[in-house]
Amino acid sequence: MTVFPIRPFLCYDYSAKGLKCLAKYYAESLMLYLVETFWPVLVLAVLIGAATGWLTAEER
Repeated sequence: MTVFPIRPFLCYDYSAKGLKCLAKYYAESLMLYLVETFWPVLVLAVLIGAATGWLTAEER
């Protein structure tokens, strides 16, 4: 499991800048979580796409 740095505490105020900072932090955290969790699915999708492209390509 990934341990995320304690960055939300750097965005301690509720101003627009602080909320933007928090939104950016949570978006980065979510993207990292999705990549770490679903990387086998992504690799499989790329391999299937490459095989399909190779098999359906016209010979020149």
